[in-house]
Amino acid sequence: MVHMGNNLTSIRGLLLVKQKDMAARLGISQQDYSDLEKEPVIEDEMLIKIAEATKFPVQTFKELDLTGKMSNIFNHNEGQVINYQIIPSDKINELYDKLLREKDLRIAALEKQIAELKSH
Repeated sequence: MVHMGNNLTSIRGLLLVKQKDMAARLGISQQDYSDLEKEPVIEDEMLIKIAEATKFPVQTFKELDLTGKMSNIFNHNEGQVINYQIIPSDKINELYDKLLREKDLRIAALEKQIAELKSH
């Protein structure tokens, strides 16, 4: 089963954004954001805000399945846990294809708006 909160954590990590910064983007407290990353299911309204803040499609958070593909390494010197995501190449390709389709749809919509504005 897909864990949306885990996907949110992974995407935030890819973007190199801290929890407090992501919380600010969403207009919520850092604690509320931290709790959100623990939720297996995130409501669509919040997912839309997250998608806007991360520039990742909503479907990424609903469909990316990283179960069993996360390993943690404890750094004894710093006292920090470092997360490494091991994502199979087919999942990466699937996500990449979805991102490209989303980009193409956005470009087409913007081109349509430009054409409409020029015709007025």
